[in-house]
Amino acid sequence: MPSESSGDLLELFAQDLLRSPLTEQIFLPQKPSVWMSHSSLQLRVCYDQVYEVNKNLSNMQLVKNLSTVKRPRRDKPIVCQIVHTTGDTNREKIFAYYLGKIGPHFFIDYDGTITQFVETARVAWHCGFQGEGEDNEGELYEKGWEVWSRRIDKSPWKVEDPYRGYETWRRRWPGLQSPIELVSGRYPNFTSIGIEVREPEHRQPAKFFDTQYEALAELLRFNAANHQLVLDRQHVLGHYDVNPIARCGPEGDRDPGEAFDWDRIQSMLK
Repeated sequence: MPSESSGDLLELFAQDLLRSPLTEQIFLPQKPSVWMSHSSLQLRVCYDQVYEVNKNLSNMQLVKNLSTVKRPRRDKPIVCQIVHTTGDTNREKIFAYYLGKIGPHFFIDYDGTITQFVETARVAWHCGFQGEGEDNEGELYEKGWEVWSRRIDKSPWKVEDPYRGYETWRRRWPGLQSPIELVSGRYPNFTSIGIEVREPEHRQPAKFFDTQYEALAELLRFNAANHQLVLDRQHVLGHYDVNPIARCGPEGDRDPGEAFDWDRIQSMLK
């Protein structure tokens, strides 16, 4: 929270910001990092950074901290949103990584604050297929269930029978041969918006905190309104849905995880 000496300045700043247009780009001089809360607005102030703060959709709290790494503009329409867990819990480490080449469009912290790292008009590298030649995950998916279900992302790499960790995927998507039959398609980075939700330090019954579910639902609705997206389960996916080889554990889904409450998020979107 801000110190007493900075409180008056930040209060005035908040009042100005709340009177500003929907989107306001601001430059803040060098100051200690602080949190400020004002009405429904929450803002992170950091050293010599340019942030864009959006006031939109009810209580959604969005801060832009865009990566300077150049990313291509999309050549395919956005058709879905993909939910991830960060896996790591260390915020500084997560931010340093996402400000590099690999990272999502959005990140949701424990308190529900959303940080945007990549403009949605550009491709974010958050769920692509890896591997070379015949070992490329996309190539394996093109060969269908009987081939890719016997490949795993760890030694011994190949197994004789379909890997048990894929049973969750099979139950979720009956009748499909592979993830490339989902709306995300063969090149999911190009057709999706990626959302990472910060992994709690201690296991939660439903994977994430209530504040994170609430922020996720707001963000999904916000993106859907901006890009004319559908919000059913076929269009709000998890990383495991899109690339089970890369995001599967012995018990199944590990991104966002078996405990993630898909029914809850779908009910919040109705």
